[in-house]
Amino acid sequence: MPRAGLRQCLIDVLNDVGGVFDADRKPDGFRPHAGHPLLFGADQLTGKADLLLTEGEFDAMLAWQEARDLVDVATLGSCNATPRGRTLPYLLPYRRLLVAYDVDQAGEEGAAKWSWTARAERVRLPLAENEGKDITNFWMVGGDLRAWVSLMLTPDAGDLAPTQPAQSAQPTQPARTDEHRVEGEI
Repeated sequence: MPRAGLRQCLIDVLNDVGGVFDADRKPDGFRPHAGHPLLFGADQLTGKADLLLTEGEFDAMLAWQEARDLVDVATLGSCNATPRGRTLPYLLPYRRLLVAYDVDQAGEEGAAKWSWTARAERVRLPLAENEGKDITNFWMVGGDLRAWVSLMLTPDAGDLAPTQPAQSAQPTQPARTDEHRVEGEI
């Protein structure tokens, strides 16, 4: 099938499932009707006790890759999105919702929107200002994402995460290992 034909086919499929494809809206290109956020990663939820909510899809995929046996991982795709409609039933079974939004003003404001449930906890990555602001940046500077998630699963771990970024993630975090990767993963 020619590339243009494949693109139109994808647009038709996305429109059929209740969304609108907007090629001019980058980087995601797809937005649901009437502002109802979709839960990216919903198909990978396995019923763990805790759900790690990331700000974006790449962070969710990386967290799932590194710690899927510890927590379920999902995202609404933006720190500005709030769960409604079809996404709420996916969130109800979890003991805790670990909100790991970016370490920036928008991430803080987005995490504050989860105050409607006592089960939501804001968890922060120990990143210095020059090391980035999200899970992917943390991993790229050598942070052990799996160890960080494990730490967040301990009782009162949210209190252990610094409210201000640490001076550097590298000295305070164990080196990332590849021993738990599945062949073919990113």
